[in-house]
Amino acid sequence: MQVPLYLINEADGTPLPHSSFILDVPNDRKSQFNMINSDGKPKIVIGFTTHEEPKVLYDDLVKFKAYTHKTGLLCTVLERTVTEKFLMMTLNVETRVYINSLNPIGANGELYTTLEYVAEDFLPVEETVINEIRDVIKLAKSNHKLFGRKFVSEINQAEELIIQLDILANKLLLNPTERLAYVQSEDNIERFKQVVEAYTAYVKAPPQQKPNDNQHTKARLPSTPSSIKQKLAQLVIPDEIREQIQREINKLDNIQEKTAEYGSVLDYLTWVLDVPWGKYSYNSEYSLENLFEQLGSSHYGLDDVKAHILEHATIEKLCGKSAGSVLCFIGEPGTGKTSIAKEIAKVTGRKLIRIALGGLSDEAELRGHRKAYIGSRPGRFITGLKKAKSMTPLFVLDEIDKMTTHKGDPAAALLEVLDPEQNDAFVDRYLEVPVDLSQAMFICTANNEHSIPLALKDRLEFIQFKSYGKLERLKIAKDYILPRLLKELGVSELSISFTDETIEYVAKATQIRQIEKHLRKLIRMAAVDIVIHKKDTVLIDKEYLQTAPFYKTRNISVGFSTRE
Repeated sequence: MQVPLYLINEADGTPLPHSSFILDVPNDRKSQFNMINSDGKPKIVIGFTTHEEPKVLYDDLVKFKAYTHKTGLLCTVLERTVTEKFLMMTLNVETRVYINSLNPIGANGELYTTLEYVAEDFLPVEETVINEIRDVIKLAKSNHKLFGRKFVSEINQAEELIIQLDILANKLLLNPTERLAYVQSEDNIERFKQVVEAYTAYVKAPPQQKPNDNQHTKARLPSTPSSIKQKLAQLVIPDEIREQIQREINKLDNIQEKTAEYGSVLDYLTWVLDVPWGKYSYNSEYSLENLFEQLGSSHYGLDDVKAHILEHATIEKLCGKSAGSVLCFIGEPGTGKTSIAKEIAKVTGRKLIRIALGGLSDEAELRGHRKAYIGSRPGRFITGLKKAKSMTPLFVLDEIDKMTTHKGDPAAALLEVLDPEQNDAFVDRYLEVPVDLSQAMFICTANNEHSIPLALKDRLEFIQFKSYGKLERLKIAKDYILPRLLKELGVSELSISFTDETIEYVAKATQIRQIEKHLRKLIRMAAVDIVIHKKDTVLIDKEYLQTAPFYKTRNISVGFSTRE
């Protein structure tokens, strides 16, 4: 039996067997999907390609074979919806098939393939793996709270083990590259190992990182005027923004699909609709006491810094809005400026977005590029909102003292964003509509106050991060960095210990990052000795320390300072 073949790339999504998938087929390719198979159900085969423009491969079978993966997916068409530009099909993805023989049919170069199914049965020698798969599936089915009743019901209805494995993979594998590797692999053991790794990561992930039941379905971009209108109708946005979007939709209706302008307008609409209008993640009910405790448990010392942050947060809670000025952390590298910001974001429930300003010289990087230019995109604040999926992120503007001026004035753009009198109607040059940034929080970092542009200094409230002394570095290395690294590197259960003399030597490094780097190296060395060389315990003393690559027997060591 010959079945229509349709190529998709990573941008279209990566479906897995025994799932549903929505496919948009342009009008110039939909003629091949009018065929009805002998069982009365329309079927197609989805193939995967690495080419950015799959449709160009239909006319060149040599290129087709070079850019197309061997394995595809056989699908049954459940529903078809014809729009002005697309044939939208809802598919039931059934099983994997090989794409071997190709048969061009029709004047438009449509391709069909004969069906050759991939063998999905487990071999008798794989009995151990079969039992392990059953154990993992049993664990997943028993945890309704973690996986959801819909998933448990779906996997209970599947009788074959391979189908249960596919359903579990569809739930756990979210990265398109991982999903494609699962589809293309012919080794069931490798596919099972891939699912087990994803299962372990899923179980350990914090609740807010859990994927929902709908994440396995392709996240489609708005691709037709009708679908864009549906999304627009659901947004709560000011009338002027709605009118701007509607004008662009009307323009899209009157443009030929194959023109460059059509793609530009579609790209613009996608961006403006991806702004998280009206969505907020900020927890206004956070506890000031909790903020103080969190800063104290995560950072040693810095009492003046913590007191200043607490004052700022107290006024913000009393006023119900930003305290007016923007905090700017001043200090040498490795003194805790960015990590303090991370703790603030964690306690207040804001999504942290870092914007590196070091070396930035083009104002358009912040304000966006005008959409008339090819390849234009919004600035970093709009892309940050999209990434945060919230209008209330914490923007950390790193190295504000290292901006330069080449195209326009980046400092002027920052001035507009950081000024509470202006940022409630920030206009990105690409979007050309006002965006309210007043609910976001901004923290700047710098190494040197004197290098910050004068126009910005009036908007900033400086907090000095002083360098740590010898005793402070020793305390941080012993009580903060070392316990965290042992847990982070997964060696808490191994018998690894440090002498005080070793920690004192490592703590001579003037930067906290350098101390962490050296401790991390020693822990990795000890882990190798226990796991590979089968040592029961490892004591990292002076003799062991001398085998580390950073150790020097001279008075002045690389990375260390003799001055205190």
